[in-house]
Amino acid sequence: MIKKISLALLLILIMTGLAFFYLAPRKQFLHYPQNTIYRSQTVQIAVPSCPLQANSLIVESIFPEKSLSQWTKRQHAESYHLLENTAQLWKDNEFIDNFMIIATIPPRMHADNFFWEIIPYTKKNYHLFEQLLVLGKLTFDSPCLPKAERQSIKRKYQDYLPFFSKSYRPIPEDNFCPPVDVFCQPEIIAKQLLYEGKHTHLLYNHAPIGIGEEKLHFIIIPKAHRTNFMELTLEEYVEAQEISSKLILYYKQRGYPIVYIFHKSGKYAGQTVPHWHEHLIFVPHRTHEFIGKLMVLQKMLFPTSPLNEKKFKKLVDIYRLQAKEALNSLNERNYTKE
Repeated sequence: MIKKISLALLLILIMTGLAFFYLAPRKQFLHYPQNTIYRSQTVQIAVPSCPLQANSLIVESIFPEKSLSQWTKRQHAESYHLLENTAQLWKDNEFIDNFMIIATIPPRMHADNFFWEIIPYTKKNYHLFEQLLVLGKLTFDSPCLPKAERQSIKRKYQDYLPFFSKSYRPIPEDNFCPPVDVFCQPEIIAKQLLYEGKHTHLLYNHAPIGIGEEKLHFIIIPKAHRTNFMELTLEEYVEAQEISSKLILYYKQRGYPIVYIFHKSGKYAGQTVPHWHEHLIFVPHRTHEFIGKLMVLQKMLFPTSPLNEKKFKKLVDIYRLQAKEALNSLNERNYTKE
């Protein structure tokens, strides 16, 4: 009994210490213009000063914009091509086809601009350890690279500059949906659906990350079967980001200024459903944010249970009405490259 009490007190002390460390003032993200690898008309790809993983790259606006909700349709389209071409480059030259793309609002480490970070994962036995390292850096900040290392990474990509300027075209798929793909099952979609776009569905996560009564954890999926990001079309991606942007604005006004946006491609990156899906998690303040990250850690290490059916249906009904209110202006939009 005494041992159990001592262990519980030790865990409380550890968690309290971590929480104080997490909530302490953060250091400023230092971004250097010379990190830029390639610049399009509205966005650029660059070497991150403080990466979440070795060899990761970032795509950011060339304008000072703190949130994805400030991005234009053109910026979404240009970022799609840069991110897809980076993934294709890794696949062709480094045999890496597992990766995660993540962004936070506000930008992590107090960066001046909103940015996407594309993080490669290797096909090795310690891929879970890689995922845990990324989560740790995301929680407690990541070490910054010295100038020489940033310049070395940048030089590696100089031979591929023309590659970044290409318009990415996904390989046409036969659209066959495997039985293991739950997002191709109509009954699942009907149960979780919050909003239907032209190319995508907005769903509520059946096992949401969050604490309290409101657990704002949404998923955007393409209607067509796309195994991963590299199969996603431009139209699907742009619609997904415009839905995200509208939700970010809407929930910021409702007191949820912190947002995590991410999607994974490949099992070594942590993808569990063979159908591309983008997560949006909204958080009211940093205490909830810290607890949410602990819940992600728990989810990575142990199986998690979905919400009970009554609670799930109640939240779906609430968020379906909120999604309609936030996204009604998108109903008649047409999503094209320009």
